[in-house]
Amino acid sequence: MNPWKKNLAAAGLIAVWLTAAQGASYAQAGADAGEVPVDLPTYAVRVDGKTIDNSRLLYPLINYHGVTYFPLTWNVGKGLGLEISWSADSGLTINSHKPKQSELSMEGGPLNTEASYRARIPGFQ
Repeated sequence: MNPWKKNLAAAGLIAVWLTAAQGASYAQAGADAGEVPVDLPTYAVRVDGKTIDNSRLLYPLINYHGVTYFPLTWNVGKGLGLEISWSADSGLTINSHKPKQSELSMEGGPLNTEASYRARIPGFQ
């Protein structure tokens, strides 16, 4: 085999190995910990003109990879105009209501003093 092709093939194999090793290490770290880092939003969040005080929520809003997540509690769902139901047969069902049934109500809790937390990755079967 031409030495140039041999070096190119070797470089290609090393690149594939490094990519696979890096992906495996991230996957292993996530699997070992079962958790990912999440941040509390550092920006204002408003729903229907009302600012949400994330500092004292039992289930605070979180930001993960640039996406803001709301906790899907009964009160939050109703306040966002959602009908939420669960059954063993059909699982989780979410439908929208128009107009909304109530104003957004978030459950209060202890003071959230940290800017970052760890979130547990759920196991799905």
